[in-house]
Amino acid sequence: MDLNEYQNEVRQTAVYPGRNGFRNGDISGITYTILGLIGGAGELLYSFNESEVGDNMWYISQTTWELLTPLTYLEQIKPYDYSYTEAVLMLGNVYKNVFGDDNSIITSKRKKEILKLLSTAFHHLMNTPNFEKILVDNIYKLREQKRVGGW
Repeated sequence: MDLNEYQNEVRQTAVYPGRNGFRNGDISGITYTILGLIGGAGELLYSFNESEVGDNMWYISQTTWELLTPLTYLEQIKPYDYSYTEAVLMLGNVYKNVFGDDNSIITSKRKKEILKLLSTAFHHLMNTPNFEKILVDNIYKLREQKRVGGW
């Protein structure tokens, strides 16, 4: 499955506060997706299964979308030599600095750091066996959840 196609499909299932707010300076949507990714990484660490991989991909996809970046851009970034969990935990630390050092504004420097860490996490998930099937299954699961109001 094409990654931008995946991003466009799952974006249709996104329902959360601040969605698409980055253009207007609202970072609550990005905050939601990054916090979700941190929680998702914990769930993935606890129970590594295809559904959790799909959930983590959703958060990565939505975070890049919120940052006005196509998901395929992550393929082009040379990842750090971190494990998946290390990358996501470092992402939390870098994102904390948006509030502590940058007056709640995502600077271009901070955005590059965030994207590099997302790329590192993304590259790990891409190496999961059956990755394309996981993406397709994730789309079906998310569509069904949205249809029945399962969030």
